Amino acid sequence: MGELLARQPLKSLAHILQQNLFTPFGMHHSQLATPDMVTPNIANSAPHTAGHDISGKVVPAWHFQAMAGAGAVRASLADMQAYVSAYLAQDLSAALQRQLTPLHLDAKGNGMAMGWMIHQHDIYWHNGQTAGFSSFAGFNRKTGKGVVLLAA
Repeated sequence: MGELLARQPLKSLAHILQQNLFTPFGMHHSQLATPDMVTPNIANSAPHTAGHDISGKVVPAWHFQAMAGAGAVRASLADMQAYVSAYLAQDLSAALQRQLTPLHLDAKGNGMAMGWMIHQHDIYWHNGQTAGFSSFAGFNRKTGKGVVLLAA
């Protein structure tokens, strides 16, 4: 999806994400980390956390244009909490409801929605990893609980 959006002739993927995700969700310390990124800081916040490999060695963060929607978003823990909290709201917007609509479910209720994996009908989650960084976000609308884990 991110690659298709990035090919829109009038707007960059960074602009689309800023306009339709980061600003509406109050994600003031988030951005798309592409090679043309103006500043190494996220929205005037402190410098990025350094990533580390499995042996503890510092590794540089990726900056890439191709397939940026698959791993170039940088966000603070507070911003990710705001993102997950939006999915826990009682008055869920129609757009977020569509994102949670299962595209496929097996007999046990495990499957996929738009951008989310589904576990036993109720738990929505997504994870990611680039060099030196790992993330996990998940929530259960029935219990009203969510979790975000960011590691570097």
